[in-house]
Amino acid sequence: TETVWNTEAHPAWLVFEVESMLQIRQEQYKVAQHLIDHPRDVMQLNMGAGKTRVILPMLVMYWSLTNCQNRNKVIRVNFLSALLNEAHSYLHNTLTASILGIQLYTMPFSRDINLDEVSVTAMKKAMECCRIEGGVLLVAPEHRLSLELHCKELSNNGSSIAKELHDFIYDDLWRDILDECDELLRHNFQLIYAMGSPKSLPQGPHRWRAIQAILEALVFDQDIIDFLQRHHKAC
Repeated sequence: TETVWNTEAHPAWLVFEVESMLQIRQEQYKVAQHLIDHPRDVMQLNMGAGKTRVILPMLVMYWSLTNCQNRNKVIRVNFLSALLNEAHSYLHNTLTASILGIQLYTMPFSRDINLDEVSVTAMKKAMECCRIEGGVLLVAPEHRLSLELHCKELSNNGSSIAKELHDFIYDDLWRDILDECDELLRHNFQLIYAMGSPKSLPQGPHRWRAIQAILEALVFDQDIIDFLQRHHKAC
């Protein structure tokens, strides 16, 4: 089958085809090229269309190798937690254990990790190395969100490293690729950190006593029951 893209413009894609023993289909090339030309767009593909196994590696190779003279951002690929290990294994086999030699980075994070100035500096140096090498950072949503929330927690506590961490997280440093973006951006994956000491809700007892009084009236006050039954037949 005839190749539908320019091998001279994308030699890394040709290497990917040969080593993976596959051929980039026309629709896969069109999607990849569209996302390269319109990096903020979202594309919807049917299951089995090769978005994770073909199109995503094509995007990584473009920004890591083909466009290597413009390595001003860290390529950050976001995966669902359940798919992260499998994706790491596949990308390692196809991009790292290859003559392409694209390095993969991970930066798992949780609230239990205590950050100090040394660790923040180490994170920044690792990501600078990733950017210069054209490496790829693989993250799950809880890793990224937990780091962002920990930064807010440090800021609320007046930590001296809060500003440095904030500048690192929210700097225009990242080029994000989202696999299964409809799931990644769902509210289910948002994290909430409880901060500070426990406090009672303002006027708490009055709130729930008022609700209890309303519910009791709906159940036991015959005048209200009759009124609702007259005006709302479903009651």
